[in-house]
Order: sequence, then C-alpha cells, then structure tokens
Amino acid sequence: MGLIHIYTGNGKGKTTAACGLICRQLGYGKQVVLIQFLKGGISGESLFLSQPENCMVVRQAEAKKFVFQMDEAEKQQEIEKCHALWSQACTAVKNADLVVLDELFGALSSGLLELAETLQLAELLPERCELVLTGRDAPEEWIRHADYVTEMQEVKHPMQRGILARQGIEY
Repeated sequence: MGLIHIYTGNGKGKTTAACGLICRQLGYGKQVVLIQFLKGGISGESLFLSQPENCMVVRQAEAKKFVFQMDEAEKQQEIEKCHALWSQACTAVKNADLVVLDELFGALSSGLLELAETLQLAELLPERCELVLTGRDAPEEWIRHADYVTEMQEVKHPMQRGILARQGIEY
C-alpha cells in the first residue's frame, strides 16, 4: 500500500509543502495529479504546475464565497463539484505516482464530502502511489491512516498587522 502524507494545522504552508513534493516528483519524471478543493481564483502554484505535461491540475470551479456564506442551492452545487473531484481522485491514484488532495479537510469539515467515503481511499491506495492530504483540522481517522503527519502552527503572520494576502506568497 502507498504512503499517506498529511499537512494540517492553522499555520501557513500546507499547500506550499505539498507543492514541494510535487516539484521533487516532477524532477524525477514522475506522474503527478493535483486536485484542489475549495480553491477559488488564480494561484501561483496552479499557474506553474499546469505547464508541465506530466502534471495535471484539476481545479474546482472558482468558488465565489466561503461555504458558510452560501445558500442551500450554492452549497448543493459545491457538493456536486466536490463529488466530481473526488471521483477524479479515486481514478488518479490508480495511475499516478503522487496525488495531492489540497484542502480535502476543508471540504470534509464544511460537509461537502463524507469522511467515511474518503477513508475508503486509504484502503485502496496502490503501493506505487503517495497520497498527500492538506487542510486545517485533519480528522483523527485520517491521522491514524497516515504515515507522515505535519502540523503547521501559526506563531506570527502579517495578517495580524492588517497585511492582506499577497500574490506569489499566499496565493
């Protein structure tokens, strides 16, 4: 069975760490799939990673709101998008060397995906595939399945001084 990596916590750097593994894998000519849940707008990593032939970036349609701001119809659309992405993730692990499910834990904590459904992937993960999961509040059930767990802890952040997210640094 392949190994599972988790980057969680309230600090910055979860997606950045996952992208570091993506770069390492691409450097060795490996097949990589990045699936981003709950990400809206353009990000530096998606712009860069969509260029190499051997990395497929699958993005959720750009979310215009946080889940807690959505009405029921909008939330239902997000649920459908997340399930479509989840289906792609289940297919991706069969062929890729590395699959990154960015913000999976956000989709779980927002009720867009069911924990039990996602945990089935841990049992089906082929030996050749490394699975990376990111997001705040990693469920204990996923932590038990993981081989690597790293918690990013915020100690200090420019946002505390009113400095907004900056292109190339936070996105």
